[in-house]
Amino acid sequence: MSARILFNTAGATRIEDFSGLFRNAEQLQLTHLSIDTSWYHLTATALAFTEAAVSYSAVLIPGNYSLSELETMLAAALTTASGSVYTVTIDPSSYLITISVAATTFGLLLASGATSAQLASILGFAQTDQAEAASQVGIYPVRTRPTHIYLVSSTHTGPLRSSVMPVAGACAIIPVTSTFSREVLALEPSWMLTSLSRNHVHFSLYNQFGDELDLLTGKWTVTLS
Repeated sequence: MSARILFNTAGATRIEDFSGLFRNAEQLQLTHLSIDTSWYHLTATALAFTEAAVSYSAVLIPGNYSLSELETMLAAALTTASGSVYTVTIDPSSYLITISVAATTFGLLLASGATSAQLASILGFAQTDQAEAASQVGIYPVRTRPTHIYLVSSTHTGPLRSSVMPVAGACAIIPVTSTFSREVLALEPSWMLTSLSRNHVHFSLYNQFGDELDLLTGKWTVTLS
């Protein structure tokens, strides 16, 4: 008869087997994890910009955004502020943003305007004023809500959940489907190891841009033979 033991970790990416459980284990399952969401949570409430040398301020709504949600929110905010029609698109492969306006030119005041450095980072621009042009193109990937989190283990391998692996060495892809808050994202990943040949498991979590994430808590279940 098999038995299961549940244990928790806080902020650790190395699971130590102090009591020798792994030697009699059939599997080790990651059943819950939470991460810090501050790297993609928009806190800025305004985007200062110019249009044909006239200054405007677009009202932004703080929150966590997917690619399409950020496109819609930002285009509506810019259009409402000046009356001109703005279009925002984010490339689904490079995650670079393009902001365009019809029949005029505009510039983004990412340094001199009342705009936080965090906004420039989320939109993928350097924190410098962008000269007026018909369109503005980001130079870094936008920071949006992840659709997947990638788990990399230097000690074990696991089942792949997708043939698309943007993070080198990932052994599991955890779909993000849970409700978000400003500080913490909680997931129910059910990632499982079935070959436990060492007395520890070391792992790292990454977003779709290849950035390592801060793990806040983790819950594991060991199934003993």
